[in-house]
Amino acid sequence: MELYYGEDYSLGEIAEEFEISRQAVYDNIRRSAQLLEDYEQELHLVNDFFIKDKLSMMELNSISKNIIQMIINCNN
Repeated sequence: MELYYGEDYSLGEIAEEFEISRQAVYDNIRRSAQLLEDYEQELHLVNDFFIKDKLSMMELNSISKNIIQMIINCNN
């Protein structure tokens, strides 16, 4: 999956690299993607990541506002 999605290899390039058929590459990628989707349905890891990321951004925004306010107060 890393070669296909991450490195943008074609099915043919992966098949050649591992000396297997393009169909075998396709089947393995499809099966792996389905497994990842099944895990996500059970574990909600992607959703949890986005929730935590959003909370982190909100905290960072709040901290930034506080720093700006402190700078404004120091200049007065």
